[in-house]
Amino acid sequence: MIKKWHKLITREGVDLTTISLIDEAFYDLFWDYTKTKDELMFTTFNNRTLTHYICVDDSKVARHNYKKYFKNPDAIKKYYSDGLEILKKNKNDAKFWQKSLGKLDSQKLLDALDVFCNNYQPVNYLYSIKSFFIIESWQADLDEIVSRLIKKNKLENQKTQIINSIYRPWKKTALIKLQDKLNRGVNLNKLIKDYQFLRSWTIIRNRPNESWITNLGGNNNSLEVEKYYSTKQLVSLLKPNEEEKYFIELAPYIIFFKDWRDDLRREFVYIWSFLFDEISEFLKLDRNDLGYLTIEEIKKSLLNNKVDNNLIDLRKNNPCLVTINGERLEMKVIDSPIPQRYQEIINNISKTDVNNQEIKGTIAQTGIARGQVRIINSFHDIKKFKAGEILVANTTHPNYLPAMKIASAFVTNEGGVICHAAIVARELKKPCIVGTKIATKLLQDGDSIEVNANVGVITKLKDVPTR
Repeated sequence: MIKKWHKLITREGVDLTTISLIDEAFYDLFWDYTKTKDELMFTTFNNRTLTHYICVDDSKVARHNYKKYFKNPDAIKKYYSDGLEILKKNKNDAKFWQKSLGKLDSQKLLDALDVFCNNYQPVNYLYSIKSFFIIESWQADLDEIVSRLIKKNKLENQKTQIINSIYRPWKKTALIKLQDKLNRGVNLNKLIKDYQFLRSWTIIRNRPNESWITNLGGNNNSLEVEKYYSTKQLVSLLKPNEEEKYFIELAPYIIFFKDWRDDLRREFVYIWSFLFDEISEFLKLDRNDLGYLTIEEIKKSLLNNKVDNNLIDLRKNNPCLVTINGERLEMKVIDSPIPQRYQEIINNISKTDVNNQEIKGTIAQTGIARGQVRIINSFHDIKKFKAGEILVANTTHPNYLPAMKIASAFVTNEGGVICHAAIVARELKKPCIVGTKIATKLLQDGDSIEVNANVGVITKLKDVPTR
């Protein structure tokens, strides 16, 4: 059987340390679904950017696991309470190891690293990778169901209110809480201390700064005063069958959990950040350089009291590839040059992307905007962003919010109507098209475009006035 490969996602500003662990979780999920131990995925790592390539149907993997992990609202409430306990336990564990390390000692560092890895596993497997897979496809199915029911019941004139009601989260996540506190005038230094974890999801993390926190204030909370339908009213209006009702009743909990699980993993790696500072100091290595090593390579360096600086330099300047190590659930790194069979897969997928010149996507918030493109690949691009530009990104993250607040519209390669960009767009009432797959490939900084989020199409223009 010929394997059909496709690109799953791309992420910027990452490290090999994190990739070596998340790819293991991907393989655990794929092997469980396919009942094989084949090579079903590989990841390229170049200039701190990862791209996952897979040859399984991600939507089928997700649908296979819907009811297994997300049976009902109570299941998500349980994951939430369990997650809070995970954070509580790790705060205590991290506090213990911060005191215990004292004078730098390789064995103590190894012991602490083992505790980190063991504690990280449920965060990595359930709250990160499995939930990511399930929610991405779940939201696509929800979008289709809601659109169908609105059309069937002739409720187009109530579409916005229905969608805002269905996609209203069960609870507030960290970013919304932070914005609320900023707007209430809570002490800035306290907020910086309490919420600095928001800018990290990788193990070798970026540290936040004061300007990022302050730029989150002044949020438009217009949705808070709009009228929402209750779940009971939605069911009465939309007249769903039992399967459709399952999606509608679960939606507020999934939408909350989608962002909260990200809060959880960000806070988890932040709690343990001190450990990687200690390891870097012990190995006499820059903290960022540590991110060019896998967890196993870090352990080996601690055992030998020696770092392979040549290997780090090679990976800094050349692409490498992460894949499964035979039939064992462990990852291996293939350094440059990338073997031809992988390069052919990458090239074929890139050609397919470039040949598709039409940019279409899912409407996340209606409206029309014209302006110049600004590609955002990482938080560092935010400082170049100008008011009125159209933000184009692979996906958006909480630390993109300062630019999103002054953008005229958002366009992303990834996501659906409950992704971060979509939620912020509805909150700020800005045109938004998500899930285009190719926007960052076909558009460049300075391109004049029209984002018609009434029909889900992005069009290149000759220079025209913005509005």
